[in-house]
Amino acid sequence: MAKKAKPGKGGPHLAAAVFCDDTIQDRDDGTISVIRIIDQIAVLLPPDAPPDFPSKANRITVSGKLFLAFKTGDSTGSHTVRCVMESPSGRKAVVFERTLDFSPQPNGGSNFHIDLRVKVYKGGLFWMYVYVDRKRLALMPIVIKIERGKQPSEASVGGG
Repeated sequence: MAKKAKPGKGGPHLAAAVFCDDTIQDRDDGTISVIRIIDQIAVLLPPDAPPDFPSKANRITVSGKLFLAFKTGDSTGSHTVRCVMESPSGRKAVVFERTLDFSPQPNGGSNFHIDLRVKVYKGGLFWMYVYVDRKRLALMPIVIKIERGKQPSEASVGGG
């Protein structure tokens, strides 16, 4: 009787996918620290911002960071990582795409520190799709809140 082949572990594998404030990479050993994992971004508009800001014609740029960590597993070689953001209206846009070689060690891989800059006209629930070679590995929700600051009231202006 022939031996049954052991199935591989596949890969690449997603080890981490988070929205965060920042990442720090240690200069000595290369380890990474993720700073302040978030699930929402708040944007405060100044009270004197034009009434049509933001709007479909006059969008606001919202910035954030995305950290992705992949492990090679059995899948060495070149792989394409792609991130697509979906707005509350259902519109999708590619916000990141890169092809690179994954290391030959199963515990090796690649990390991505992605500075996001998306133009929006209203807040709501956004979704980040994370793909490797067209296979979806993650679906990450994030809420973007846009609020207009209040005009100072007359009672709070001046000495009193």
